[in-house]
Amino acid sequence: MPDRPSPPALDARRIQRTRPDLVSRVLLLLPWIHPDAKRQLTERVGSAPAHAALVLQHSPLVVGAYCAEIDTTVLLALPDALADELGPPAGDDGVAPARRLVTLNRLTPISEGFAPDLEPGPRARGEQGDVSPLIAELVCQPGAALDALRGEVDPEEWELCRQFGQKLLGRTQPWRDGRPLRSDSHGARGQEPLVELVPTKEKKRVTKRRRLLQLLLLLALSVGGVFGLANYLARHVPYSIPPALAVPAPGADAALGRGLRMRYLGTAGWEITDGKTTIWVDPVPTRPTIPELCSGPLEPNREAQRGMKLRYADAILVNHTHFDHVLDVPELAKRTGALVIGTQSTLNYCQSRGVDPAKLRLAVGGKAIQVGTFSITPHATLHGPIGPVSNPFPGEVSASAGPLWFWEFTQDGTRSYRLEANGSSVYVSAGSPLPPGKEFLSGGRIGPTGTVMIGLAGGVPEANLAAFLEEVRPAYVVANHFDNFFQPLDRGLSLLPGVDPSRFAERVGAILPEAKTYVPDYGQWLFVPPDGESR
Repeated sequence: MPDRPSPPALDARRIQRTRPDLVSRVLLLLPWIHPDAKRQLTERVGSAPAHAALVLQHSPLVVGAYCAEIDTTVLLALPDALADELGPPAGDDGVAPARRLVTLNRLTPISEGFAPDLEPGPRARGEQGDVSPLIAELVCQPGAALDALRGEVDPEEWELCRQFGQKLLGRTQPWRDGRPLRSDSHGARGQEPLVELVPTKEKKRVTKRRRLLQLLLLLALSVGGVFGLANYLARHVPYSIPPALAVPAPGADAALGRGLRMRYLGTAGWEITDGKTTIWVDPVPTRPTIPELCSGPLEPNREAQRGMKLRYADAILVNHTHFDHVLDVPELAKRTGALVIGTQSTLNYCQSRGVDPAKLRLAVGGKAIQVGTFSITPHATLHGPIGPVSNPFPGEVSASAGPLWFWEFTQDGTRSYRLEANGSSVYVSAGSPLPPGKEFLSGGRIGPTGTVMIGLAGGVPEANLAAFLEEVRPAYVVANHFDNFFQPLDRGLSLLPGVDPSRFAERVGAILPEAKTYVPDYGQWLFVPPDGESR
């Protein structure tokens, strides 16, 4: 259909509730939709045909989106927190009438295949094989323009939507991810947690007073002052590992063929091997200083790569797409032929740098991947806060991205990984464990694991640490992401501001006295014995 004369305006705050990775804040205050997402949403709202949509079920929340061209209803799963806003389910006895919603559909020709979760009705035109619905109420400002959008819908469609939807609810029909720009993914229910990026009610809401104070503070600080403060805080202060936390030298029992060996690469980086298969996690030896971060787009430092002696890997696991976790990965992947495993943003970044798409694998929470002798299970986690910013630099790097400044290395969620080989198990996390009771976010419980790496950057809440250690019961806890990654590796170990490994070790000991805590040095090897055996 032609462009609408007055389409509804996008509402950044509404979009942020379901897709916070699509929205950033200017001066930490004003929501700003990322350009690529804004373009896609604007095009859809401006010209896509309007069709009927209805809430079909609460708890879990399922919305049905009608597609006239295929004469069917698509089932969309959404966060339960939206249930009150979207209205009661259609057909509930004794409940107010269902609210009439609108879906803006993007169609795919049948020549590209027919989606397995769709069931065409008798009025299907036979020309389209798939549809990607967008619920207008999730992205548009309320008002006359949105009401006019409902006026474009054939009134009969809401009844067809209800009939088809309730019929499909009674089957094992898959539910699609109903968040904006995610509804083209279909598969088994629960395959990938929908709440992964959705802010929970437990998170503190920023008050007007706090926003005003933030704005006054930002206005008070000059650009030079901010630069000077950051440079001072990120200065190199040598750190000596306390003897009680030092990694012991591998003994004769650490010979390959028994257990695993891990080498610390700095930041959240590790090399893990059983002598047959080698895995790298977040291998980023390039360490731009604060002046370098502010002087232009970031590029890998090949001299730093050579200095860390990164020679070969079968696979590279990436936690998320901030520069300190992914900057060197494309070059290392192309040089070694390693498989890259990570979020969609990570895969897009690697593809933009020439990595063969056949060497890219999406890390889905709870879905194990076999690489050589290693079984690798990703767990979807949440990025911890940086100062007052709860979800720093959200978004998805484009597969056609050019040179990127540090803030353009955006993340669409994070992944931690449980690796198992040769009788030993290791859990590698770049940040804090999930809050208690939020294990469903990860795609399954982690379970008992011999050695765990916990990231200290941003802090580790006591409740998170206790719940994690009591479930996993590791024999060894290794500090991770604790060092000052704004300083080159050859300057030696230095801590991030506010990080205290000794205090962290005390907290671990108070919760799990039998666990041993270690702090590694750059390039240092750590022997991981088979589970249940002592070092």
